[in-house]
Amino acid sequence: MLTLLLSSGCGCSCSCGWNCSCSCGWICSCSCGWNCSCSCGWNCSCSYGWNCSCSCGWNCSCSVSCYSLS
Repeated sequence: MLTLLLSSGCGCSCSCGWNCSCSCGWICSCSCGWNCSCSCGWNCSCSYGWNCSCSCGWNCSCSVSCYSLS
């Protein structure tokens, strides 16, 4: 019962500048190569291309700018 409620009430929002991929379900995950901003409502896990990572439990809001220093 809870699974149906949670699956239909997913609050994932992702917006990036380059190469962003955001998938929302039981777990919200967002990954991109440049300037990504991900926010979720239940379980959030964000991994970025250049050594940036952020994860939270209930109310997640991540915004990190990653770029290569070459």
